This record gives sequence, C-alpha cells and structure tokens, in this order.
Amino acid sequence: MTALNNPKWERFAQELAAGKSSTDAYTTAGYKTDRKNAHKLRHHPDIIRRLSELLAERDKMNAEATKRATDALSIDAAWVLAELVDNARAAKSKGDFGPANKALELIGRHLGMFIERHELTGANGGPVQHTITADDAFRDIIAALDAVGRAKAGDGRAPG
Repeated sequence: MTALNNPKWERFAQELAAGKSSTDAYTTAGYKTDRKNAHKLRHHPDIIRRLSELLAERDKMNAEATKRATDALSIDAAWVLAELVDNARAAKSKGDFGPANKALELIGRHLGMFIERHELTGANGGPVQHTITADDAFRDIIAALDAVGRAKAGDGRAPG
C-alpha cells in the first residue's frame, strides 16, 4: 500500500476513510471549503483506489484484532449462541419475556431466520434524488480509462 504523492490528496483519502464527509475531508486536508470540488476529488480514480486500500487495511486490522480477542477469551459463535440460549431460558423462567425475546431474536438473526427490510425515501417521504448524472459517470469513466492508459504507457505523468 503506497501513500499518494500529493500530501493533500493523501490526507483527504485518510479523512474519508475515517468517516468524514467529502466536504469535511476536503477542508481538513487544507483546501478552502468547496462542496463541488470535494465531490469531484472524491470521485478521482486515485482517491478511489487509495480509499479502497485504506479501508481494506482497516478491515484487515479489525479482523486480526477480533481474532486475537476471541482466541484469548476462547469465544466463538457456538459459545455465544449457547450463552444466548441460557439467557433466554433464565429470563423466561423468571417471567422476564423482554430479555428472553431479545436473546431469541439474536439467535434467529444469526441463523438467518429474519430478513430485515428498509424502505428508502427522499426528503419528506418523496422519491430518492440521485445526485450523480450520467454525464458525471461518463466523465469519471473517461478519467479512469485515461489514467489507466497513461499508467500503461509509462509516461510518468500523474493521473488527473
């Protein structure tokens, strides 16, 4: 994994990976606040690639930390399920049905017994508004292809 040559772009990608909005990341990276330019930079092929690298590295680190913790505590899915079953039985025997139902719900989710559905709506319950246009997508594709072409040609110019 290699950092971007442009320090502001690298900081921008890191801030996006940390969960900031494009505009906030753009400003934190040292640029003057500009939503349009932040959006444009967010969709630059180099930023997309770097953000993917940063998120993949973070996911790998989280997975390793979780593995170390579960190994150290001897916790696995079977243990968690057994504990939930015990908790459900204990709560139910006391007539405490709220916690019993929650334990059963968690077991059911783990077993894939429930499908969660979410309805997406736009402002005031209206349709979802799409902010990217076909022209924007076309420009992004052309820019990405152009960058790949330059990289393959080895002309040394930075994409963009």
